[in-house]
Amino acid sequence: MGCDHRIFRRLQVEGFEFVPLPWVANSDDDTLITYAAKMAVNIKDANPILLGLSFGGMLAVEIAKQINVKQVILVSSAKTSNELPEPGKFARYLVKKRLIPAFCFSLPNRFLMGLRGIVPFSEQTKVNGPTAISGKFMQWALKAVMDWHNGSFTENVTHIHGTMDIVIPLRNVKADYVIKGGVHVMVHNRADEVSNILSGILNTGM
Repeated sequence: MGCDHRIFRRLQVEGFEFVPLPWVANSDDDTLITYAAKMAVNIKDANPILLGLSFGGMLAVEIAKQINVKQVILVSSAKTSNELPEPGKFARYLVKKRLIPAFCFSLPNRFLMGLRGIVPFSEQTKVNGPTAISGKFMQWALKAVMDWHNGSFTENVTHIHGTMDIVIPLRNVKADYVIKGGVHVMVHNRADEVSNILSGILNTGM
């Protein structure tokens, strides 16, 4: 959340093309389910393979329930709401009441992100620059995630996760592939390892 397709640009899998699915305009009353339907309209291929990171992975789970997809691959994400960490009552109150101004989300705390390993200092402008998504979208998206009460997913979901993910801790999820030391944006700073796993998944059909 907060990044755009540039976060994936270091991934390379021979024989496969990465096609970005841009964020689309949202309404204030959109849920993850209704927003997933809006995004699905822009998928032109029949039976596509969906690759989703973090918030995008949750959307991929919901898209797969609405259209036929060959496979869903999640990286640093959650298949159900039970895999998400509990933010706490105070955080829920702030987000649901939208008491955090939208501009706060458009100016990420670079020190905190770097310190906690979410996005390394040297890489932040490459994956979360001024052309990523707006603070207003972030404000809505956080509320949509907190309101997401999903307990199911399609059988064709494969999950890749890192042991050092502090946004969605590994202990919360049941992952098919685990990258030791991988953080939330390991698609960027551990792209070779993620690409190797993707190659194995895509070339074996799992």
